[in-house]
Amino acid sequence: MPDPNTIPVVPQTPDDPAHALVGKIARLPAEIREEVNHRLHDGQPASEILPWLNDLPAVKEVLDRQFDGQPIIAQNLSKWRKIGYRRWLDKKLASTRNLGEHAAKLLQAAGGRLAPAAAAVASGKLLTYLDIARDVTPDDIVKCSVAAAHLAKAEQDNARVKIANERLRQAELHLLLKRDKMQRDDVATRLHILNDARAKEIASSSESEAAKIEILGIHTYGDDWEQRPLPDPDNNNAAPDAAQKPSDKPSNETLPPDTHGTDTGCATENHT
Repeated sequence: MPDPNTIPVVPQTPDDPAHALVGKIARLPAEIREEVNHRLHDGQPASEILPWLNDLPAVKEVLDRQFDGQPIIAQNLSKWRKIGYRRWLDKKLASTRNLGEHAAKLLQAAGGRLAPAAAAVASGKLLTYLDIARDVTPDDIVKCSVAAAHLAKAEQDNARVKIANERLRQAELHLLLKRDKMQRDDVATRLHILNDARAKEIASSSESEAAKIEILGIHTYGDDWEQRPLPDPDNNNAAPDAAQKPSDKPSNETLPPDTHGTDTGCATENHT
């Protein structure tokens, strides 16, 4: 004998979502069906679900209007578990799977960085919630706004990190180029000195090492050379005279005049 609490429907299978469900639970508002599915998913028994469900004013209204006030019984819940709940569960698993695939694509597009991909997924979830949620309260909007602000700040922080990394990369590149130029200039200078007779004369003179450096520097770089005071060989503890220059230091050897550079003050006097 047919159950008076059910309405005859076209035979349905859990794997055929094209057929609309028309049972008691299927006629309930979406938010109530969602809660029923969550309770089933949490493992609540029918003895707990049915009293809660039949006591809801919205459920009573649907039952009074479409089912002559007959309550939802265990058989109705069992059929819903086999069809409606299974469809809901399959859809949820598919959504999670699609979300995972979408997140993987975002992660790849973000260069393997997790934070931008997670922020994109969270932003999409917020937009979906605001789009499909019913009876959104001002408090819900505030919470979503706060969450969106945190996401925006995270994106801004990520952008700042990218800018800082780019500046660091450019600074490192600048140092590499500067070192390369310095090395090449040094090699060019050495090559010039090796073929410079005047430089060889300075190097073979009897001047002190410090004086040779100053004389050769003036010969090589001219006015661009920043001269340093020479130490007094007779007084090692005395402070060097800032005004003393290589040409001021007496020498036992006379260097030929510099005909290749600008070190006019570099020749030393010949003392007999």
